Amino acid sequence: MIVLTRKSKNLKDKINDKNKNLKEKKSPSLSIDTNNEYADFYKSYTDSVKNDSSKEEYHSGKGELESEFDSFSDDEVAEDVQEEYDYGDDTNYNELNAQKNKEKIKKILIIAGIVVAIAIIIMVIIVFIKSPRIKLNEEEITLEVGQSKNLSFEVLNTDNPIETLFSSTNFDVATVDENGNITAKGPGTTTIVVSYKIGHLKKKSECKVTVLEDEENKEGTGSDTEKETEKPPEEPKESKPENPQPPQPTQPTSCDKAPSLTVSLSNAKENTWTNKNVIINIDSSSDCKGTISLKYALNCSSSCKYQNISGKSVTISNTGTNTVSIVATDSVSKKEASKTVTLKIDKTPPVLSLLPDPSRTSFTPKSSNTKRMEICASCTDNESGCVSQTVCKEFSKTMSGQSLTGQDNAGNSGTTGKFNVIFK
Repeated sequence: MIVLTRKSKNLKDKINDKNKNLKEKKSPSLSIDTNNEYADFYKSYTDSVKNDSSKEEYHSGKGELESEFDSFSDDEVAEDVQEEYDYGDDTNYNELNAQKNKEKIKKILIIAGIVVAIAIIIMVIIVFIKSPRIKLNEEEITLEVGQSKNLSFEVLNTDNPIETLFSSTNFDVATVDENGNITAKGPGTTTIVVSYKIGHLKKKSECKVTVLEDEENKEGTGSDTEKETEKPPEEPKESKPENPQPPQPTQPTSCDKAPSLTVSLSNAKENTWTNKNVIINIDSSSDCKGTISLKYALNCSSSCKYQNISGKSVTISNTGTNTVSIVATDSVSKKEASKTVTLKIDKTPPVLSLLPDPSRTSFTPKSSNTKRMEICASCTDNESGCVSQTVCKEFSKTMSGQSLTGQDNAGNSGTTGKFNVIFK
């Protein structure tokens, strides 16, 4: 609602200006915007002046009106004028403001909802990107009947070993073994499903395989009669190429070579103690132009449980002395090459005990004339062993909160409890 308030002084000045105009023009015309009895009285005197009926009556009436008008205070006149504007407009501005506020709140809620939705989508994407999973190196494979190919993959966002299971939805089209080697059996399409388990997560990935009919088999189909009737006439010898090239085989028809295999270690040396996880780097290649599948077994003797290796490395984190067997298999020759490495991992710090009593917290020289005192501790480690079986330190003054430190052969450190040295 619009409220306009005018001071009575402004209204009186306006009346005085109009009276001045009446005197100069001899035909005054007064008009007061307020709808009250004083305005009507002024109007009656104005009409009488216009008709020249009684100028004196006009001036006397004017004086009475001004005197009565002066008797009103500024607040009363302002209230009268304000009241006119308060109730002169039928528009409900409170409802308009309330409606605008509702629209603002609605817009804010919509924007907040959009922001929350975007945040949720981003979180889901981040969780998917960082979640442990495998990534197939190929999602579609095309083969001819009789051809083979290895379906390899890499493990993302985890160093833990995984369990995989390969299967085919149509064995008449293609089969697959436990190492991911696909063999084309007949024309058509099938799906190779790789089911795997990482920790408590169970997931799967798929690869579409299309098998085409062998070109030689296509040419060899049909009866001898059809071949004779459909055989095109021989072309002149001059039109044939002089040196026709025989078709190149996609892979050797026979190969009896084992793949090459070399291994190296990161962060450690073979048969040497370390307190870190050891990464075994693997390099292997095929002389038969086949694909190489890698697997490893840990601490096996007669019966080994091999696990597939994705990529070119495997990380070993088991503490103690570990024997790791690496095997590379060629998909063409079916030959294997193997390597064995010995790793020693110790992540446990040694135990140090004060001598002669591990529970002592204070040491004092036997004689007050003693200027130096040596305090020792024994070191024990059940895996890599201590660098020194006894650790000692010499003190020459009173000190508090002291301890002795020792190391094992893997680089782990151990300390004794706190003790005080007192010279009297």
